[in-house]
Amino acid sequence: MRSFIFLFILSVIFSCNSNSKSSENKLVNADKKDFTKEELMEINRERELVEFKLIEKYIERRGWKMERSGSGLFYSVYDSASTPGPQATVKRVATIEYVVSLLNGDTVYTSKEDGLKEFVIGMDHVENGLHEGITYMRVGDRARFIIPPRLAHGLAGDRKKIPMHSSIVYDVKLVSLK
Repeated sequence: MRSFIFLFILSVIFSCNSNSKSSENKLVNADKKDFTKEELMEINRERELVEFKLIEKYIERRGWKMERSGSGLFYSVYDSASTPGPQATVKRVATIEYVVSLLNGDTVYTSKEDGLKEFVIGMDHVENGLHEGITYMRVGDRARFIIPPRLAHGLAGDRKKIPMHSSIVYDVKLVSLK
């Protein structure tokens, strides 16, 4: 079902009818049904609501207690360092241990296999949800982030191990800040 919805939205987006004289805001899919930009935005909102329901069910099945930020990131700092280290802030270099998995439970990346990840918070090319989530942590903390597609890899996935339009789950330890 998710694949059908994705293909439908993709066909709508990429089948733009440039010859339409009735409205510049009309887009056309393969079946020649016209959608306005507003209708497409509504389809995306509905798709996001479905994704949030899937995430909430995932959290419920595991018995986790998580917060949801204004951006849509689900997060929980589940193990605070015994001696709290410095707070992560934008423009600092974070080094993390991590396990990245999908909602179906498949592990896709780990620091044990790929090495520690180092990035400048708020600036480097990592998932937007990871940038945000790290700022809730102090050095030594462990946290979980469930990052919906628009804060992760979007419609395309990462073109390696993360499929199109996938939420991802990060289990993270903030090792250091520079």
